[in-house]
Amino acid sequence: MRAALVRAAGIASAILLAAIYAVGPVRAASEVCGDDFIVEGGHFYSQTGRDTGRGYAVTDDVEARFWTAFQREGGIATLGFPVSSRYMFKGLPTQAFQKAILQWDTARDSVNFLNTLDELSLAGKDAELIAFRQTPPHIFLIEDSGLNPAIPVDFAKIMDNHLKLLTLNPVIQQRFQSEPRWLELYGLPVSYADFGPVQVLRAQRQVFQVWTVDGGGGPKGLAVLANGGDLAKEFGLIPEPAIDPVEAVNVVLGEARIELGRSIVSQGDVVVVRLHGAVGPATVALGSTVAPAVCDSGALSAILPISSVAEPGEYVLKVNLIGRESPVELEQAVSIVPTDYPAAQIELSPEVQQLLSPEVVEMERMILDAIFNGFDVERRWTGRFEIPAAGSPTSPFGERRTYGAEGLFDYHRGHDIAAGAGTPVFAAQNGKIVWADALKVRGNAVIIDHGRGVFSGYYHLSAIEAQVGDDVATGTRVGAVGSTGLSTGAHLHWEVRVLNVPVDPVQWSRGGILTD
Repeated sequence: MRAALVRAAGIASAILLAAIYAVGPVRAASEVCGDDFIVEGGHFYSQTGRDTGRGYAVTDDVEARFWTAFQREGGIATLGFPVSSRYMFKGLPTQAFQKAILQWDTARDSVNFLNTLDELSLAGKDAELIAFRQTPPHIFLIEDSGLNPAIPVDFAKIMDNHLKLLTLNPVIQQRFQSEPRWLELYGLPVSYADFGPVQVLRAQRQVFQVWTVDGGGGPKGLAVLANGGDLAKEFGLIPEPAIDPVEAVNVVLGEARIELGRSIVSQGDVVVVRLHGAVGPATVALGSTVAPAVCDSGALSAILPISSVAEPGEYVLKVNLIGRESPVELEQAVSIVPTDYPAAQIELSPEVQQLLSPEVVEMERMILDAIFNGFDVERRWTGRFEIPAAGSPTSPFGERRTYGAEGLFDYHRGHDIAAGAGTPVFAAQNGKIVWADALKVRGNAVIIDHGRGVFSGYYHLSAIEAQVGDDVATGTRVGAVGSTGLSTGAHLHWEVRVLNVPVDPVQWSRGGILTD
């Protein structure tokens, strides 16, 4: 018996050390962090890249200076994000943005605004525009007959003729003429139609809409833009190769630096690392724990767990930036300070004691390793973690435990909440169910993947009320308190693991861990 317990203790210790010190596989990180960033000669935007991380660059070069023009003409606020790469249209370099299309006039060495809606009409798209986007066709005004727009006096008359269309809708008229650069940005009004639910003015470069019903394509009673560049893209005026989003190239990086949430952390806590001036892939290591850096809120970030049995002392956090032409290594000092964990003697019946046999422990470890070593780059949690059940806290995380008269030692990997059998158990945060079944030691169990290598476990349940693959939100009921598995009474064992290392779940209920 003594030999068996010593063997079990050795296996348990090996399991602890494996959880603390084993180096898991290095997972891939995002290639470039952020929605937009500086590239050589301009800027790269991925906001209209179909959620692929790809997008379109706006740059200056010997052919055209679109980046300079984009900024001068008002940037994103005026033109919107780019919706194409540069292409040739009627012999001139051209680039489309959400609200306008710019053409580089080599003779003037400057940009012109393309008459996008006029070009759609010339391309034979008027029937499709009225059928699918309730945009009236281009109409030639009789009053313009005999007038030459190249003659200033005639053009003034043409402009007066077209501006009269605005009087058909005072709401559109006010929005249109409130823009000092209306001629440059919108061109002349061309046609107007009242379709009932929506009233529409077509100009040479833009479309205005006023919705008269709730639930239409815009706020009721206000003039909104339908975005000429988007219409050109939708109706085939832009060549397909220019529409396809591309990878960013020639990224200009600032000086890389490390930002730590805290440089002094306790056993059972986590280190939150943010990397600025960096592109991926990148890894962050503390001791032998290695984490990928993943794009989060404009910077690469990583979460490194500190085991409750990690040796206190001074450590060096190492960052490996391999997304540059030459790999860059950064270092930062981190201090791990001890946590004053309580100790407890746990008496077990012979039947329950059998659950600590080496065979049972090893089998369950293999099952959990397969789950907890998973890594999904999507961060599903959006705030602090909620306490998952109503009850009284009993055994805290990290408690040093001795089991039975033979003195088998272990530490508590979770936070226990004493509650009556059947008490509802809820998801602590948003995530996906990755385990909903019985385990020998942990009893009926539910495990939720919150992304970024963060998991929460709910053990000893009397009932499982979730299925693998379910997406759950904070507060979704997933089970009921019980006393199944290695348990001496009804309670919930709540666990949080990061990169397969148990950490203090109560710490996550206080917020501050990438909870924006």
